[in-house]
Amino acid sequence: MSLGSISEDLLGVAVPFFNAAERALLVSYLVRLELAEGEDLFGVGEPVDGLYFLVRGRLAVRKLNPLYGKAQVVALLDPGAMVGEAALLGAGNHRAEVRAVVAAQFLFFDNSALERLSQDYFQLYFGLFRRALEVSSLRLDKVSERLAVVL
Repeated sequence: MSLGSISEDLLGVAVPFFNAAERALLVSYLVRLELAEGEDLFGVGEPVDGLYFLVRGRLAVRKLNPLYGKAQVVALLDPGAMVGEAALLGAGNHRAEVRAVVAAQFLFFDNSALERLSQDYFQLYFGLFRRALEVSSLRLDKVSERLAVVL
Protein backbone atom coordinates (compact mmCIF):
# COMPACT_ATOMS: atom_id res chain seq x y z
CA MET A 1 0.00 0.00 0.00
CA SER A 2 1.41 3.39 -0.92
CA LEU A 3 0.56 6.95 0.12
CA GLY A 4 -0.17 10.11 -1.84
CA SER A 5 -1.65 13.62 -1.69
CA ILE A 6 -5.35 14.49 -1.58
CA SER A 7 -7.07 16.64 -4.21
CA GLU A 8 -10.51 18.26 -4.12
CA ASP A 9 -11.53 15.90 -6.95
CA LEU A 10 -10.78 12.86 -4.78
CA LEU A 11 -12.62 14.42 -1.83
CA GLY A 12 -15.64 15.00 -4.06
CA VAL A 13 -15.72 11.31 -4.99
CA ALA A 14 -15.17 10.12 -1.42
CA VAL A 15 -17.48 12.39 0.55
CA PRO A 16 -19.87 14.17 -1.85
CA PHE A 17 -22.40 14.41 0.99
CA PHE A 18 -20.24 17.16 2.57
CA ASN A 19 -19.93 20.65 1.08
CA ALA A 20 -16.58 22.06 -0.10
CA ALA A 21 -15.86 23.86 3.20
CA GLU A 22 -16.55 20.70 5.20
CA ARG A 23 -14.39 18.61 2.84
CA ALA A 24 -11.55 21.09 3.35
CA LEU A 25 -11.75 20.50 7.11
CA LEU A 26 -11.51 16.73 6.59
CA VAL A 27 -8.20 16.84 4.67
CA SER A 28 -6.02 16.91 7.80
CA TYR A 29 -7.70 13.72 9.08
CA LEU A 30 -7.35 11.74 5.85
CA VAL A 31 -4.57 9.77 4.18
CA ARG A 32 -4.58 8.70 0.52
CA LEU A 33 -3.72 5.04 0.01
CA GLU A 34 -3.20 2.94 -3.10
CA LEU A 35 -3.52 -0.80 -3.65
CA ALA A 36 -2.18 -2.80 -6.57
CA GLU A 37 -4.46 -5.12 -8.51
CA GLY A 38 -4.95 -8.34 -6.54
CA GLU A 39 -3.74 -6.84 -3.25
CA ASP A 40 -5.92 -7.26 -0.14
CA LEU A 41 -7.18 -4.20 1.68
CA PHE A 42 -7.92 -6.43 4.66
CA GLY A 43 -8.82 -10.03 5.44
CA VAL A 44 -11.34 -11.85 7.59
CA GLY A 45 -10.52 -11.57 11.29
CA GLU A 46 -8.09 -8.66 10.91
CA PRO A 47 -8.65 -5.78 13.33
CA VAL A 48 -10.71 -2.86 12.03
CA ASP A 49 -8.14 -0.11 11.52
CA GLY A 50 -10.27 2.68 10.09
CA LEU A 51 -12.78 3.86 7.50
CA TYR A 52 -11.99 3.76 3.78
CA PHE A 53 -13.57 5.58 0.84
CA LEU A 54 -12.83 4.08 -2.58
CA VAL A 55 -12.03 6.90 -5.02
CA ARG A 56 -10.58 4.95 -7.97
CA GLY A 57 -10.61 1.31 -9.01
CA ARG A 58 -12.82 -1.60 -8.02
CA LEU A 59 -12.97 -3.91 -5.02
CA ALA A 60 -14.34 -7.40 -4.49
CA VAL A 61 -15.85 -8.26 -1.12
CA ARG A 62 -15.52 -11.97 -0.41
CA LYS A 63 -17.04 -14.07 2.36
CA LEU A 64 -16.76 -17.74 3.15
CA ASN A 65 -19.69 -19.76 1.87
CA PRO A 66 -20.28 -22.35 4.62
CA LEU A 67 -22.08 -24.72 2.23
CA TYR A 68 -19.12 -25.03 -0.10
CA GLY A 69 -16.26 -24.11 2.21
CA LYS A 70 -14.96 -21.56 -0.31
CA ALA A 71 -14.77 -17.79 -0.40
CA GLN A 72 -17.36 -16.22 -2.67
CA VAL A 73 -17.66 -12.68 -4.05
CA VAL A 74 -20.68 -11.11 -2.39
CA ALA A 75 -20.23 -7.56 -3.68
CA LEU A 76 -18.26 -5.46 -6.14
CA LEU A 77 -17.56 -1.91 -4.99
CA ASP A 78 -16.91 1.08 -7.23
CA PRO A 79 -15.67 4.63 -6.58
CA GLY A 80 -17.67 6.37 -3.89
CA ALA A 81 -18.06 3.20 -1.82
CA MET A 82 -17.50 3.32 1.93
CA VAL A 83 -15.56 0.34 3.32
CA GLY A 84 -14.92 -0.59 6.95
CA GLU A 85 -17.91 1.16 8.50
CA ALA A 86 -17.37 -0.86 11.68
CA ALA A 87 -14.60 1.64 12.52
CA LEU A 88 -17.34 4.10 13.45
CA LEU A 89 -18.58 1.65 16.08
CA GLY A 90 -15.22 1.14 17.77
CA ALA A 91 -12.94 -1.88 17.89
CA GLY A 92 -13.73 -5.12 16.14
CA ASN A 93 -12.58 -7.47 13.43
CA HIS A 94 -13.41 -7.55 9.74
CA ARG A 95 -15.96 -10.18 8.72
CA ALA A 96 -15.07 -10.19 5.03
CA GLU A 97 -12.03 -10.07 2.78
CA VAL A 98 -11.71 -7.04 0.51
CA ARG A 99 -9.38 -7.20 -2.50
CA ALA A 100 -8.56 -4.80 -5.33
CA VAL A 101 -9.95 -6.19 -8.61
CA VAL A 102 -7.97 -3.47 -10.40
CA ALA A 103 -5.52 -0.93 -8.96
CA ALA A 104 -7.42 1.13 -6.39
CA GLN A 105 -7.08 4.39 -4.47
CA PHE A 106 -8.71 5.30 -1.18
CA LEU A 107 -9.09 8.15 1.22
CA PHE A 108 -8.65 6.70 4.70
CA PHE A 109 -9.51 7.78 8.23
CA ASP A 110 -7.51 5.64 10.66
CA ASN A 111 -9.11 4.96 14.04
CA SER A 112 -7.18 7.73 15.80
CA ALA A 113 -8.18 10.24 13.09
CA LEU A 114 -11.83 9.27 13.55
CA GLU A 115 -11.48 9.78 17.30
CA ARG A 116 -9.89 13.23 16.78
CA LEU A 117 -12.59 14.15 14.26
CA SER A 118 -15.32 13.17 16.73
CA GLN A 119 -13.77 15.54 19.30
CA ASP A 120 -12.87 18.41 16.95
CA TYR A 121 -15.85 18.43 14.55
CA PHE A 122 -18.60 16.23 15.93
CA GLN A 123 -21.07 17.31 13.23
CA LEU A 124 -18.71 16.02 10.52
CA TYR A 125 -18.16 12.78 12.43
CA PHE A 126 -21.91 12.42 12.80
CA GLY A 127 -22.24 13.00 9.04
CA LEU A 128 -19.93 10.03 8.43
CA PHE A 129 -21.93 7.94 10.88
CA ARG A 130 -25.22 8.91 9.23
CA ARG A 131 -23.80 8.04 5.80
CA ALA A 132 -22.65 4.64 7.13
CA LEU A 133 -26.20 3.96 8.33
CA GLU A 134 -27.60 4.93 4.92
CA VAL A 135 -25.12 2.60 3.18
CA SER A 136 -25.93 -0.24 5.58
CA SER A 137 -29.64 0.26 5.00
CA LEU A 138 -29.20 0.15 1.20
CA ARG A 139 -27.10 -3.00 1.45
CA LEU A 140 -29.71 -4.65 3.67
CA ASP A 141 -32.43 -3.73 1.15
CA LYS A 142 -30.41 -5.40 -1.62
CA VAL A 143 -29.93 -8.54 0.46
CA SER A 144 -33.67 -8.64 1.20
CA GLU A 145 -34.48 -8.29 -2.51
CA ARG A 146 -32.09 -11.11 -3.44
CA LEU A 147 -33.49 -13.34 -0.72
CA ALA A 148 -37.04 -12.69 -1.92
CA VAL A 149 -36.03 -13.84 -5.42
CA VAL A 150 -34.45 -17.03 -4.06
CA LEU A 151 -37.39 -17.88 -1.80
